[in-house]
Amino acid sequence: MPRELTACEIDSIMVGATFLGAGGGGPLDTGRELLKKQTSGSYSIDLYSMDEIPEKERDATYGAMVACLGSPQKIKENGTFGPDGVACFDAFKKAMLLHGKEIKYLYSGEMGGMNTMVPMLVSIIAKQQGGSSIGLLDFDANGRAVPELNTSLNAARGFAPNPVGLGALPTVGGKSCTECIIECETDTESEAICRKLCEIYNSQIGFSTWAMSVKELKDNSVLGCVSTAERIGENIKMIQKKPELDLTGVLNDAGYACRRLIRGKIKDKIIEVVHGFDLGRTVICDDETGEDYTICFQNENLYVYKGTEPTEENVLITAPELISVFCRLDKNGDPYYLPVDNSTTEVGMSVDVIVSPADKKWWAEDKRAYRCWVKTLQDARYHGAQIDYNGAHIK
Repeated sequence: MPRELTACEIDSIMVGATFLGAGGGGPLDTGRELLKKQTSGSYSIDLYSMDEIPEKERDATYGAMVACLGSPQKIKENGTFGPDGVACFDAFKKAMLLHGKEIKYLYSGEMGGMNTMVPMLVSIIAKQQGGSSIGLLDFDANGRAVPELNTSLNAARGFAPNPVGLGALPTVGGKSCTECIIECETDTESEAICRKLCEIYNSQIGFSTWAMSVKELKDNSVLGCVSTAERIGENIKMIQKKPELDLTGVLNDAGYACRRLIRGKIKDKIIEVVHGFDLGRTVICDDETGEDYTICFQNENLYVYKGTEPTEENVLITAPELISVFCRLDKNGDPYYLPVDNSTTEVGMSVDVIVSPADKKWWAEDKRAYRCWVKTLQDARYHGAQIDYNGAHIK
């Protein structure tokens, strides 16, 4: 039997997913606000682990991811996402029926306070509108957030985002959401089309793709990631009650490997919205040494370096490893104790930068999925080798 997730458990998942989003995946407060705004009364969803799917059905039972594509900053400002998520899923189901495949489950396309919430919200809205309940699979496509379709684990391991279902809110004077189906041969082409449409619709569209069988998800995505997010979220909520505890120690004791890279205060932040992305740098002054560290991001945190320029000698860690920011005190010095994405960080916040290893599928030599980040890192001014959690330089 699937496990029923209550509103409290869903919130813990969103908190943990914000941590795993590593700077991206959308803001937690927006996810919370939209969930409250777009639902009525009590709600719950069914979470299916691998064990809940009979083995004989795993080759022919399909799940699809649903997410909100766009600028986290604009999505936060808009505060309107919801119906466009349902619309994109409806469009994708129609597209898959043309391929002779029925979508029975949802799964999260990435970790994040916003985007891990999206498939749960779609399931809740569909049920509250009188439709059948859509179960959520305990998988995540990436085990973290990713900035582009071509920097996803699915694409890097040979699964093209094709077809794609898109949903957009009604334009001025319109009454219903726009549904769009696109079919492309490459993930780069899909990314380009989706980004252009995103610009047309106020930097926010619903996005559904990657119909994969449960067996394909088992072999190519991150298993148990929703449950992992829930455990992390529960531990973060414990820290809120006992702030004297060290989060990295608590998480390591709970079986999640991580370490603190920096403890300090944000002294500068440069951000701009370009082609539907939040691009920028966050500068943090270390409390102990007084040295400056810089996090470069494209929605997600891409790498951290010490000094004035991101050379291979002074870059400390790169994507796909997770670089998470945990805010201890807000800019006014008040207790905060939550992970934050890059649309939420502010100058003056006291933060811990916590790094953790990406799922092993990212580094597996059979597909070398980690290489899909190279162009994104280069676009963000880093041209050296990728650096993993243990400090190894990998090319």
